[in-house]
Amino acid sequence: MNVNSYTKIASRLSAAILVLFLAGWQGASAYTHKKLSVKFLEYQEDTFTLAKERNKPVFMLISAVWCYWCHVFEEGALSSEKVYSYLNENFVNVFIDADARRDLLARYQAKTLPYVVFLNPDGSILRKYGGVLEADDFLGLLKTLKKQVASGKPDGAIKDQAVFSYSPPSRFSADAIREIDAVYKEIFQENFDEEEYGLGAGKKYILPETFLYFIDNAKGKKNEFTKMVDETLKKAVGAIYDPVEGGFFRYAETHDWRVPHYEKMLDVNSSALSLLLKANALSPSGALSDAARGTAGYLSSNLFDDDIGAFLSFQVADTSYYRLPASRREKTEKPAVIRKVFVDTLSKSMASLLDTAPYTRDDKFAEKIRRSIEFLADMMDRENNVYHYYLPDEKKWFIKGTLADHANLALLFARSYKIFKKPEHLRLARDTLGYARAKFFDAKLGIYKEGSLADLPSMEYLLGLNSIIAKAWLEIPEADRDKEGLKIAKNILRYFSGMADLLGERAWAARDFGFMEAYAEYLSAFKLYPGK
Repeated sequence: MNVNSYTKIASRLSAAILVLFLAGWQGASAYTHKKLSVKFLEYQEDTFTLAKERNKPVFMLISAVWCYWCHVFEEGALSSEKVYSYLNENFVNVFIDADARRDLLARYQAKTLPYVVFLNPDGSILRKYGGVLEADDFLGLLKTLKKQVASGKPDGAIKDQAVFSYSPPSRFSADAIREIDAVYKEIFQENFDEEEYGLGAGKKYILPETFLYFIDNAKGKKNEFTKMVDETLKKAVGAIYDPVEGGFFRYAETHDWRVPHYEKMLDVNSSALSLLLKANALSPSGALSDAARGTAGYLSSNLFDDDIGAFLSFQVADTSYYRLPASRREKTEKPAVIRKVFVDTLSKSMASLLDTAPYTRDDKFAEKIRRSIEFLADMMDRENNVYHYYLPDEKKWFIKGTLADHANLALLFARSYKIFKKPEHLRLARDTLGYARAKFFDAKLGIYKEGSLADLPSMEYLLGLNSIIAKAWLEIPEADRDKEGLKIAKNILRYFSGMADLLGERAWAARDFGFMEAYAEYLSAFKLYPGK
């Protein structure tokens, strides 16, 4: 079967999956790879040595316990006897937890979940794709790839390696950054869906950094951008907000917001709460006010773990549960809240929630935010390092922190110090930035990165994380600011200031506009820079 055949299969499956979604998949919400008959190994270098010794290709599945489509794939194709028998006999099978190993998401450029990577026995990439195939189609693909490996013929079906042709400017230019701002606003206007609201003709998201950028820049006055944000938020409240238990689902599958993607995430709801409160302050709305109240209630009652003293990161998807009326939900077991705390998610979320205090005036909610920040501070003081996630049942931290962990944690402590003026938070912000510099800073480029540029999923990935670090340096009050930090922030702004053309190209054929968030982070960092 050729590449075009699989493209047609994917197209047919998209329609079929939509029917499954609307009908309600009756799977167990916390289903994991350990319950499957596929013999999975965990990701480690020895695994690839095994594949080379046995001359077998590698089937690598990148999945997450909260991911709806991951359950569809696991309970569908991977539970088929003919599929798992073929995999166990002919492939070395590797499972990657997308949340625990976000560094590998970047390395393999996983843009959606589930994400499948096939590798040759020598570890080189054979093929990769995101999404779901049915059992017969997936088995056909397995047999085709097995034959290609046996024949020694390379597979040229999918080549989605990032192409980095970007040449950064040699000098800082505020005018160049203002050009990015102008292009950014033009893209927002041109791609705003005036009938269904939101951006683009594909999946619909609440874009918190983008929307907040426009609200903050409005400086208390309504304009065309704040009106578009307001209309989109009201649409989102009616489409992806849970009126029974509160909180927002992750996004909508369709351009008309008709099919929610049913995971509930801490960072999505924390940023949504901050956004709702600021939008409602600018343009009062009963719908936005009620949704904000319900979202705060959801975060407080469903995701905060009093024993840990911090917010947990996500509640898994369960389509059939969330489509039940309130009366039936009361008699049905709730989808599981996974007992893991991820540093990047918690840090990002608490930084958003710090902005909510002037609007909520809820002392109990504020105390939960404070406790979560202290939970992260305790990690720094006890471990003298940044980690990626914490398992409360084992009372142990796992995996050294990624760039995203360091960036979001540094910004949280910088923002917390600015608000509470606690000296230890300033120290922790500086410590985190110091760790990040030692581990990830490329002195030659003047930016932070993990691995090589060619391994990154997109230029926006690099832009977003560097912008967060720049904001961390710049949110420290001037009297306490490190001169070297200001220099680094300026260099980050300089490095990415030539991306106006890339932004325009990125938007040209886009259907989904999640990439806009990284540019909003960058433009927000520029607003903080004192030398603009």
